Amino acid sequence: MTSLSKKRRNISGGRIFKGKAKTAAPIEGEGVRPVRVVLAGNPNAGKTTLFNALTKSRLTTGNWHGVTTRPAYKAVGGIVFADVPGMYSFNSYSMEEDSAAAEIRAADAVINVVDGLTLANSLTLTRAIIAINKNVVVYVTKLKQLKRRGGRIDFFALSRLLGVPVTGSLKELKAELFRITDSKQNFLCCKDDGSGAAVEGKKAPAEGKDAAAESSKGAPAQDKNTPFAHSKNSPSASAARVPRQDFERALDEAYYWGNCTLTRAERLFYNRYFALFFFIFAILATFFFAFFPGMPGDFLKGLTEELISKKLYGAAASILPEGKVRSLLCDGIIGGAGGVLSFIPQLAVLYIFLTLLDESGVMSALSFVTDGLFAKVKLSGRAAFSLISGFGCTAAAILTTRGFTSPATQRRAVAVLAYIPCGAKMPVFLTLLSPLFKNPFPVISAFYFAGVAITFAACFFIRGRDEELLSEVAPISLPAPAAVIKKLCFYLKGFIIKVATAVMLFCVASWVLSNFTFALAPCEVQNSMLADISRAISPLFAPMGLSDWRLSYAMISGFAAKENVAATINMLMPEGAGLDIASALAASAFILTCPACVSAFSASCKEVGLKTTLKFFGVQLIFAFLSGYAVHLLFSL
Repeated sequence: MTSLSKKRRNISGGRIFKGKAKTAAPIEGEGVRPVRVVLAGNPNAGKTTLFNALTKSRLTTGNWHGVTTRPAYKAVGGIVFADVPGMYSFNSYSMEEDSAAAEIRAADAVINVVDGLTLANSLTLTRAIIAINKNVVVYVTKLKQLKRRGGRIDFFALSRLLGVPVTGSLKELKAELFRITDSKQNFLCCKDDGSGAAVEGKKAPAEGKDAAAESSKGAPAQDKNTPFAHSKNSPSASAARVPRQDFERALDEAYYWGNCTLTRAERLFYNRYFALFFFIFAILATFFFAFFPGMPGDFLKGLTEELISKKLYGAAASILPEGKVRSLLCDGIIGGAGGVLSFIPQLAVLYIFLTLLDESGVMSALSFVTDGLFAKVKLSGRAAFSLISGFGCTAAAILTTRGFTSPATQRRAVAVLAYIPCGAKMPVFLTLLSPLFKNPFPVISAFYFAGVAITFAACFFIRGRDEELLSEVAPISLPAPAAVIKKLCFYLKGFIIKVATAVMLFCVASWVLSNFTFALAPCEVQNSMLADISRAISPLFAPMGLSDWRLSYAMISGFAAKENVAATINMLMPEGAGLDIASALAASAFILTCPACVSAFSASCKEVGLKTTLKFFGVQLIFAFLSGYAVHLLFSL
């Protein structure tokens, strides 16, 4: 154990990367390649939570099926850990399951994460993994919930039944992992070919028809000299071949799942009418607490705005002499990026709502009960995850679409997600509408519901084939306060970092463009190069009633990040946008329906390709202009 600890201290690593695994740094002086350990199991079993604990990472977790859509890797102590999407079998059901199955087959060892509440179902995949892999350790999660409902697990009996180590303790898992990886590293050292590159002690996977045949048999070729290869008589190999009925009888002695009757809350939320009513009510309550005058969101937003836009601005202005440096700091950075930070309290209310839906299991229940509704537009209840995630971040919502069963369905979902108002659009709506509406709660709520309606209408017109639903339904429970606070801090931290980096840099660039001519001579804003550039696109926005070039520039700035729209208006128009109701509603309609930010564009390219993304972008942009024109015309009558 001491030698293994020394090895780990010599390892460089700790960087998370997604997609194809990269080779981690070798152990100094030994030329040993890292051991690949995959965390695999059914969806929503707790794989990412365990991955974060083993690697000290902060990947996003959630209490619903399909949070992880792509493998994520992190090299720690000579081990490359891989967190893969959930799967039910090696007969892949969705695109994300394909990547998980490939990672398992290529692994040196697998930590099979199983849900203690649904252990009997989870072990179907466990036995399939045991049949094809060299090393398997079973890690059982949700033991407290199991105990709470009167269940129990005999770990020794279950381990004897499966023929592999089984534990529910993170400490024991690490000890077992150290034993496996230490032996594996020693084995690889013995197999070094003398050139400094370690030779893996197994045959390369077959290709073509042979690979398909091996996959169907469930056992790819393995070198019998490998110390972890299952022999025909090994306990784990024998367990994998036990007849199902005999296995279930033995499992009854090792595992009791307790009282599995539905709770009163679960009966309510698994009713489609109550669940939909609750969701709509929860959205309205969220907007009420965020926007209604005197409510926490509005009250705290006023205090934050007072602190940043007045006190901090005034303090900076009093210290610095009048000139360009003062203008850059006060007008560009504090007035622009700082003004966006004042919306944090209202965003926090929205993020609390999303977090409570996630952690309580209500989002999972919504997926189940809305499957029939989404079936009318040729989607499945799986779309509920993507649409609700879209209220937080469109880019994150696009990544969840890998859970659909076909690329065609995924493309349809990606095409309409831009119409779900993300959290970044909230500051824009408030900037445009708050000066005109003493109580912005009704009008902003209307825009959010309009976004959902447009999304369903677009799904109806972009017809496709029927989509099936296969999903884990999480139990309904009160979320742990610590989990809610942790996730809320994660969301707010991401927003603050984005404002302090991307939005602030955009504000600095906009300030430079608005204070200098093309000859780089200082000038008034009206004579700047930004004014000349923006006047060229102003005719596109004139039918919306946006005659000021500064508003035209603010509208297009949202293609980089939607927060830029509010930041640009605050910076270039500190006295306010000066819009009438028709123009403000038209501008808001444009923001609602326009293509999402560059992060979402990148995520879409990754999922459906550049050509398809550009097509979506063009259609969404045309629709956004037409929507803005139509709204302005309607409210100008």
